[in-house]
Amino acid sequence: MERAGEFTAVPGWGGVAMGLTALVAAFFASRQLTPERWLNIWLIEAFAAIAIAAPAAATKAHRANAKLLSGPGRKFLLSFAPPIVVGGLLTYALAHTGLHALLPGVWLLLYCICAVAQSSSSDKCEFNDSHFHLTNYIILMAVYGVIICGQTYSN
Repeated sequence: MERAGEFTAVPGWGGVAMGLTALVAAFFASRQLTPERWLNIWLIEAFAAIAIAAPAAATKAHRANAKLLSGPGRKFLLSFAPPIVVGGLLTYALAHTGLHALLPGVWLLLYCICAVAQSSSSDKCEFNDSHFHLTNYIILMAVYGVIICGQTYSN
């Protein structure tokens, strides 16, 4: 039970893997000729990130002898879900109205809201988790730069 308090719900190496797949997605998205194809690459990446994060968080919870959806895991989910749902709704609305150029900024803002909400709800923040957050932020900023530079598709 004592180890259960060490579980922070942050997938650690899973977060690094998600950042790396995001770099790959940024590379391919930046070479798309239409905003719809660009968005398709990022939607595929979103599902890939979920496919990485879910088992990574479950594995981390298992190693800490904690339940994934109680304690820190529950707090993480409750702070993470609202911005993700809003992101999905805004993505649909903006893409449906042809405002694809606004999506990277909206996504970045919602990601930052997720990060702030998660870190403020965490009972414990270890050095390693802070290191992974920093790594993810650096990768995210690099990806964001590629997204902005890659939005030169022709209409």
